Amino acid sequence: MVNRRSIARGAALLLCAVLAQGQTAAAEEKRLGDYIYVPAMQASSAAGAISLRVEGLALDAGSDEAQVVDALAGAEFGVYVFSGLGELTPWANPLYPSEPMRIRTGDGETRFTLPQGAEFYLRQESAPQGYLFDDETLIPVTGGEIVVRNAMAGQLAVCTVDSLGTPVASVVLEATGEDGERRTLTTDENGEAVLTCEQAQRYTVREVELPEGAFAARSISGGEAAQDGVVASVSPAHRTRVTFEHPASGSVLLDMRLTVIDGNAQTGERPLEGVRMEILSDPAISVVTDAQGQARASLLEGTYDVRLSYEGGENVILPVSEGQMIVQSGATTVIELSALEATGRVEW
Repeated sequence: MVNRRSIARGAALLLCAVLAQGQTAAAEEKRLGDYIYVPAMQASSAAGAISLRVEGLALDAGSDEAQVVDALAGAEFGVYVFSGLGELTPWANPLYPSEPMRIRTGDGETRFTLPQGAEFYLRQESAPQGYLFDDETLIPVTGGEIVVRNAMAGQLAVCTVDSLGTPVASVVLEATGEDGERRTLTTDENGEAVLTCEQAQRYTVREVELPEGAFAARSISGGEAAQDGVVASVSPAHRTRVTFEHPASGSVLLDMRLTVIDGNAQTGERPLEGVRMEILSDPAISVVTDAQGQARASLLEGTYDVRLSYEGGENVILPVSEGQMIVQSGATTVIELSALEATGRVEW
């Protein structure tokens, strides 16, 4: 807890780094707008040297763990004091008293001086791009080295693949944090989605919508098992990976043709629309051939009983009405069948 003792009137002194050595006078607290300052001719010659360094915790594509950066350039701090009325007030820039004093870090240790005899505080007001910082905590200036840590946000990286390692795109996921906030993610063409997390937190991740042809995940890795999902912990500058593995599906393609014999005894074929294929699975699947005479379905690996029926308006004879087919993961089973026109005949 910062001890907010009021600075006695006359105790505040101007920044000595910019003053000529050896000048002494009774310091008097002055105000210019919202800032406290001391006129240069009243500054004390005594000054304390302070060292400031901002340590970084970085997260890059090459590692899931935090990488330590010894010193971050570009972080900015304000200098504050408590006025005689006990109010936290910016300390004025000794060169431009109408502006607040700011300290901007460089690539290494940043050194600066402040008048002795007063209680100063630093508060961080900006950080290098990509880094998070605390803009509320007051840092007492006690001399010596002050080390502040800035960290990049953490990441929850979700991957959706099938058992053959093929990415599953367009999976919609819901991540619920401990604070109750719900965030929605959708995997890209690589089966990946990334949630950026600014605070250390545990998230419950579930799949809420699957693309056509995808089946529910059978295994999840990278966290603690939860109902229909997984619980994963995320912290700043760390990447937590979660993988949903789906069973690899195969597919079946029904390609129906209608064989027609014209009045000249010439045989021709054309697509046959309206043939229904019922796949006796759990749950049952039913597809109907389109204008190109084709119907498709995604299935898990296995052997299936199939029934065929015709629902179109033509008089046709199907070559079979029942049968079996074998579906393999990652492969397409093609069923090519030709029906006959029931009214087709040859005239001599």
